[in-house]
Amino acid sequence: MQQTLFIIPPWLFQGPLLVTWIVISLIVLAYSVAKHGWSGETFARIPVLVIVGLVIHFVLPFLMIEGTNPDHPNGEPIPIGLAIRGYGTMMLLAMIAGVGVVMARAAQAGLTLDRLASLAFWMIISGIVGARVVYVVQYAHHFQADSLMDRIRLTVDMTRGGLVVYGSFIGALVASIVISRIHQLRYWLLVDVIAPAFMVGLAIGRIGCLLNGCCFGGDCEVGWAAVKFPAGSAPYMRQLENGQLLGLVTSSDNRYSQARVVESINAGSLAEELGIRIGEVIEIRHEGERILRDRIGRGIPIESSIEIRSTSAPPRYVNLDRLAQEPLNRSLPIHPTQLYGAINGLLIAGILFFGFPYRRREGDMFALLLVLYPIARFLLEYVRTDEAAIDPMGWFTISQWISIGMVTIGLIVLLLIRHRPLADSRLELNDTSPTDGPTK
Repeated sequence: MQQTLFIIPPWLFQGPLLVTWIVISLIVLAYSVAKHGWSGETFARIPVLVIVGLVIHFVLPFLMIEGTNPDHPNGEPIPIGLAIRGYGTMMLLAMIAGVGVVMARAAQAGLTLDRLASLAFWMIISGIVGARVVYVVQYAHHFQADSLMDRIRLTVDMTRGGLVVYGSFIGALVASIVISRIHQLRYWLLVDVIAPAFMVGLAIGRIGCLLNGCCFGGDCEVGWAAVKFPAGSAPYMRQLENGQLLGLVTSSDNRYSQARVVESINAGSLAEELGIRIGEVIEIRHEGERILRDRIGRGIPIESSIEIRSTSAPPRYVNLDRLAQEPLNRSLPIHPTQLYGAINGLLIAGILFFGFPYRRREGDMFALLLVLYPIARFLLEYVRTDEAAIDPMGWFTISQWISIGMVTIGLIVLLLIRHRPLADSRLELNDTSPTDGPTK
């Protein structure tokens, strides 16, 4: 796990970065005018350049993170700059790789560079927006804040994760429909071309999840396959808050929002040492993941402890010095479900990409995507533990329910395209000759 790759100091991105982007924008516009004149292609670049500039000036300052002051570790946190996260970097690489995959197939399908640029830009933007909207709706309780500006900052800060794959897919799908209509492209051929790109992007994005520590799995007893995450990571915090890290097996208590009912206690564990009893209703409180990460992971001398409240006993306290010792300084071994997802994405991408020349009808690869990925995701959810079941019976997570819906849609699409003419991947995306059938 490498959540933060490096940190850009505030003085750099608040001034020089914006000036640099303005210079780059002027150079790009000058080149476009010299080559194309004041044409539609030149004007099409202006919104992109302006949007990036606005993000640098208005959005990046809100994403500046706070950290522990090494000179006063027990004082208030201080601004330290703009963190370049492993998750965000992998997302950028995923977008680049996805565009590269489309370019490799677009030449065969006749997708021009200008159309590709327009398609890629709007699909990426729509995909990110869709992924974030679904995440914010699904985890609305994580975005409560004291002020509107703090809530906006939390909403737009995606550098540490917070994107839902299915939301990204829906957003990108909407963009592809709009773009195909604007440029009069053959839709089913278009989605066949972009299907493997989406899976390649997902595979690289899952590596970002591994660096970030999100989308994690459950307990893993196979030593060579298991991973342990550092203090402050999402798996570590989950295991701490449910008592698992301390040696407890607990279940939620509906009477209290953060309370847990102790069901069993591991022999020789810290929980046994603290005198916790089976049947107790407890709540484990801490000062935040930053404190845990900096004290346990980075060794900064912060004076803090976790508090274990109980309905039937006095509070117990555990100094963070104790958690800084092995094996409590890292999470318990869990499945690297992020890697499982990455491997799954690459396998499906290979099937869709290399199966493209052999498809019988336009839309076959897209329908295959709608069937293969949801099945794999449905099964993977049984290994992941970051999402709880949402139905009253406790059967399936929200991703599993969406997977069921997507498989159903994929089967319907397969039936619908059975009546379309046979595919010819050499034809251009906007070829509307009578033998090719209507644009859909």
